[in-house]
Amino acid sequence: MISRRTLVVGAIATAVGAGYLAGRHGLFADVTTGIGERRTLMLADGSTVELGSYSAMSIEFTDAARQVLLHRGEGFFDVAADGRPFMVASGGGTTRALGTRFDVKYVDDLVTVVAIEHAVTVESGDRPAVVIEQGWQLSYDRAGPGDPTRADLEAAAAWRNDRIMVQDVPLHLVLAELDRYRRGRIVLLSRQIADIPVTAVFDTRRPDDALQTIADTLPIRLLQAPGLVTVVYPDW
Repeated sequence: MISRRTLVVGAIATAVGAGYLAGRHGLFADVTTGIGERRTLMLADGSTVELGSYSAMSIEFTDAARQVLLHRGEGFFDVAADGRPFMVASGGGTTRALGTRFDVKYVDDLVTVVAIEHAVTVESGDRPAVVIEQGWQLSYDRAGPGDPTRADLEAAAAWRNDRIMVQDVPLHLVLAELDRYRRGRIVLLSRQIADIPVTAVFDTRRPDDALQTIADTLPIRLLQAPGLVTVVYPDW
């Protein structure tokens, strides 16, 4: 049987490597937010962006186009009218505004785009652009996009009100989301539990309580080195 010490040491090594790689996303960003911080910015064209916790963004406006690079995290975009196209590049894909308001989240190598008002187009990899209408969402990763699905707009906006709302979301994605709101890394040791569905509402100001709630309701256990790493492993 693997000892608790071995689990923690191995997880710390994993966390250090993951933290280094995560930190490189946005190393040269124009704007960043800290853990638990939200920040609203007005861009030069009058558009506004609300950045979520532990996010990083760069801005590249030219006479021909307005482009934002979301290196990590989440942004809510309210786009001002302008003759130039407005685009958000993230995770190997590009979202182009056809209306005014949309949300882009880039967490755990997955990008999710939600059309809040009017529509957007999403292009990733070598796939043709897909139009996402108001109230719909699409996710993509390096392998390409999934199919558009109906969006829960309340859940999509929850982070702007200090909440995370999930319904049947795989555990590994929920942990990646919580990881943005706390100090120290969360390391999932087993793929056997990665896809367990989670349905809950969490307070982003109390991420450790959220972790404990997950551990109390799912067949998982937590092993913590406070401020450094929390190991999540099966309880069987």
